[in-house]
Amino acid sequence: MNYDQPAYVTAYLYAMIPAMLVIVFVGLRLLKRTDAEQGLLKRLHLASDIGGYGDVIDGDDVSLQRKHDKSHSLKSVAEKVLRVDFYQSRYYPLNWWLASALVLILAAVTAVLGARLFGHRLVMFLLVAPTLFILLSRTLFGIFNEGRRNKLFRQFPDTLDAVVRSVRVGIPVDQALRHVVRDTPQPTKGEFSRLADFLAIGMPMEDAIKQIAVDNKIAEYHFFAAAISLQAKSGGSIAATLENLSNVIRRRVSIKERGYALTSEARASAMILTALPIFATGALVFISPNYIDKLFFTHEGNKFLVIAVALLLVGQSVMKWMIRSTLNSVR
Repeated sequence: MNYDQPAYVTAYLYAMIPAMLVIVFVGLRLLKRTDAEQGLLKRLHLASDIGGYGDVIDGDDVSLQRKHDKSHSLKSVAEKVLRVDFYQSRYYPLNWWLASALVLILAAVTAVLGARLFGHRLVMFLLVAPTLFILLSRTLFGIFNEGRRNKLFRQFPDTLDAVVRSVRVGIPVDQALRHVVRDTPQPTKGEFSRLADFLAIGMPMEDAIKQIAVDNKIAEYHFFAAAISLQAKSGGSIAATLENLSNVIRRRVSIKERGYALTSEARASAMILTALPIFATGALVFISPNYIDKLFFTHEGNKFLVIAVALLLVGQSVMKWMIRSTLNSVR
């Protein structure tokens, strides 16, 4: 392969990579919108076609159980390998398959560039690309999941206090859960709206709260369900029970906030260590452009640049993992 091509050609090739990603992203978004509109029109047509009957399909021609098993297996693999939470996925900024497609494109582009610089195409495409795809997907979906769960966790004590105030003035608990939806911010508002819907169709309160807890994977919601169950069996003041639970959860929130404060030095160090090489490279561009051009416009320089970026990302990931594991142990 010839690497003695003009510098502007190399710069053009590198500039085309983010442009292609943007084009793919916009195209997938438009495809998603078109599919959603077509699906809505199809549902409206089926709902309005009262007298229409579909073709009868022989049971031997199609197996709903087999389709369900395949779908369940695919979701199970996505949950375990990519950390996709299919309940939380409805609140992702992007559809999970769209995010996975973009990450797959990024991993493929990285493998192509790695093969161009270092050779070993089989290693790049069979080992580096899948590993990078899994790591990036787990990181992206982990950020999506934990961001919403942390909001629910921090808002839960205030929501319980609102329920306690409603109960103390004589409003039943189920009615209090419906009233608290009005003044509760998102995402807690959406979850308590679901809880109110479950209660409206006759589901027991304990089962409804357990369902919300299982969907969101938040331990504090399980505490709420256990408190409601124990109060229903043993009696006593439900307001006092919920107030004690609110105080316990509020202390847990304050402990986690204290953990964030205690790890602020480590987080600041991580940001400084990550930004320092970037600022140093930018300074060299103005101080000694002939020296730094070798890093961007020569084959050997590109190798060292890729290795430096990879080591920088690994170091940042290790520091983030250490901080996150410490905070999770606090909660």
